[in-house]
Amino acid sequence: NFPVVRISRNYSLPIRYFLYFWNLLKIAKDADIIYAQDLFSSGLPAVLAKKILCKKLVIRLGGDFLCEKAITKEWFKGSLSIYYKQPKNILEKVFLKITQCSLSGTDVIVFSTSWQKDIYLENYKISQDKVKIIENPFPDIESPEIKKITETVNNKIIFAGRLIKLKNIDFLINAFSQVIIEYPDLKLEIIGNGPEEKHLKRLVRKLNLKNNVIFEKGLPSKKLTEKIRNCFLVIVPSLFEVSPNLVLECIKLKKPVLLTKESGFYQEFKNKLIFIDPFDQKDLEDKIKYLIDRKNYQEYQRKISFISTNYSWSEVVKQHIKIFKKLKL
Repeated sequence: NFPVVRISRNYSLPIRYFLYFWNLLKIAKDADIIYAQDLFSSGLPAVLAKKILCKKLVIRLGGDFLCEKAITKEWFKGSLSIYYKQPKNILEKVFLKITQCSLSGTDVIVFSTSWQKDIYLENYKISQDKVKIIENPFPDIESPEIKKITETVNNKIIFAGRLIKLKNIDFLINAFSQVIIEYPDLKLEIIGNGPEEKHLKRLVRKLNLKNNVIFEKGLPSKKLTEKIRNCFLVIVPSLFEVSPNLVLECIKLKKPVLLTKESGFYQEFKNKLIFIDPFDQKDLEDKIKYLIDRKNYQEYQRKISFISTNYSWSEVVKQHIKIFKKLKL
């Protein structure tokens, strides 16, 4: 019931930004608050629109454009936790200036984890007063009964997400190639689309894994949920993840998951989930093998089942409304 204005990606980047900004100006003149979902694609036009229209602006950050771009361009390979401590090239310095301008021009900055909030407070000139945390909610899906959670359904490991360098999928494939020497019946299903697809398929051929690794295009959320519900294990090996919804879905489904320790979830779940070092292949291999043991697997499932999943979208909405009301005072 809400109008949606779409800006085609077929246009060149400058034209796309202009059209986005022009349409935003027209829509925002009748609004009280502009709510942007990142610092560049929507955030930068939103800052300009705010200044012209004298509106309030909220920006929500669930990732880091700069670090992701540096990884994609191979300027850097590491975690968000150390990215801002590394030397920067000229282009990165320009992006840093733009980022600082966007953050300075924002009335409220919403983070999904304290981990990212602390990194930004340390590296950008941000007032603590305009920083808020609203965590991602658990998905609204049916959770399995406790008595059924110790049943392993098949021997399939799943990765799901964009096929980009940040996701560290070649690291996962290399680790998997060593695990199946001992456990040849295991399968790895890689679900998603992205620019790394050709490289990953070449790596699978090189390692002679065609019979054990399956590539699947991106799936609708319901079908992905069923894949997760029926698999053996989900792995999120990314160089960093701020607040991955896939992990929240695994927790809701009481499905064992291995998650990168370079994550906004590490502090919250370090005693409840099993984390991996995204730069230590042996660590990932050992933890996959650990969970192949049925006793260890069942114990991990029981531990996951004790995590409360009551935090829902309704609570997220309430927290947003509280912020928006204060802005309008």
